[in-house]
Amino acid sequence: PTDGSYALCVIATDAVGNQSAPASTGVVVDQTKPAVGLTAFGTTVGADTYVHGTPTLHATASDATAGIGSVDLAVTPGGSLAHLTTVPYDASWDTTAVADGAYTVTATGTDKAANSDSASRAVVVDNTAPTASLDDPGAFGHGTIPLGVTASDTGAGVDAAATVIQSSPQGAGTWTAVASPTTWTPADGAYDLRALVSDNVGNQTVTASRTILVDNTAPVVTDDADTSWHLSDVTVHLGATDAESGVDTVSYKVDGGSWTTGTSVAVPAPADGSNDGDHTITYHATNRAGVSSTDATVHVKIDHTPPASATLDHPVAGSVLRGTLPGTNLDATASDASSGIASTTFRLAAANTLQANPCNAFGSPITAPFDTTTLADGHYDLWVAATDQAGNGRCSVLPHDVVVDNTAPVTTDNAPAGAQNHDVTVTLAATDNLTGVASTEYS
Repeated sequence: PTDGSYALCVIATDAVGNQSAPASTGVVVDQTKPAVGLTAFGTTVGADTYVHGTPTLHATASDATAGIGSVDLAVTPGGSLAHLTTVPYDASWDTTAVADGAYTVTATGTDKAANSDSASRAVVVDNTAPTASLDDPGAFGHGTIPLGVTASDTGAGVDAAATVIQSSPQGAGTWTAVASPTTWTPADGAYDLRALVSDNVGNQTVTASRTILVDNTAPVVTDDADTSWHLSDVTVHLGATDAESGVDTVSYKVDGGSWTTGTSVAVPAPADGSNDGDHTITYHATNRAGVSSTDATVHVKIDHTPPASATLDHPVAGSVLRGTLPGTNLDATASDASSGIASTTFRLAAANTLQANPCNAFGSPITAPFDTTTLADGHYDLWVAATDQAGNGRCSVLPHDVVVDNTAPVTTDNAPAGAQNHDVTVTLAATDNLTGVASTEYS
């Protein structure tokens, strides 16, 4: 018969034709399999469906004639998960109890007439989090610091869009998401960094943290250069401080040369004067985060060449000096091509005593106005010693022989004593033991 409900009736007749009363019963004929479904679950990535954790399996089953007797849920490999006789036909599958890999989940529905059918879904169990690490941003950084993650997953694959990079003040453990990891521009300070990396089914890895010290502030530089002229080698010491990451290097160049790393700059002063002049040292410091200070400049002035000339203009050689000499009678000219003349000193010594003595220290210095009466009458050597700004000295070539004479001549006469009655000629005589008598006058 076709599927449906039927009434069966039976009457028994004996050999002589007696019949029993009719006996009847109702039966249902059902030769049609039930309709069975298994609702999709998991996450589809490409051609595969992945599951992790404990997903809920939901089966559907219906039978128009006899009705559903039971629904069985099973996994292959693995075995039975649940035998369900009432709606809903739901069960949980703890996938963490099985190894990652491919499985088939089957829902089998059996009607009350013992017809059965099934529905299956192929899935891949993936309970393994991705392998991931935060790319090393370096121990120090400044400005914009791009952050990246290296990750891989052999199962459902990495969900790149779900990757989150977090930062925290070092050691605080207060993690906040970095809004734009590729253009992270943090303020100065020490930070811990980590990444949260998920695969496409929700397994998550928290990477090991990295620490970076951010320093956007340039070092402060110092030097001990002065503004003086020097006649000997000069060493300028450069210094730098950085409160955050510390100083990495100090670099300098002299007179536009190549950059050199160091904190001591030697500027030579050879005796031949070949390095005379104003030398420029340009320098800067770089901290360990890579931030450099603005170039600073200092000057080192070298002059190892004596003044070009030193001439005693007044008094001239052979001059006789007496009384007080004003400035116009004590005058010199000196010049220096590099540092310039710092001072000229007039020096005086007894005649013919200078010889090999140092002309800049021998004798006595004199200045205008000069009272010659403080000296004994006699012959003296007079010269000028010029000193430039670096301390180089030069004396006038030849000392001038001058005579100091503050003693008047001695005069005598032969005038007779008493009254005379005839013409008298008086003879006047004068002597001077140093410069001689220039004239004798009478009235």
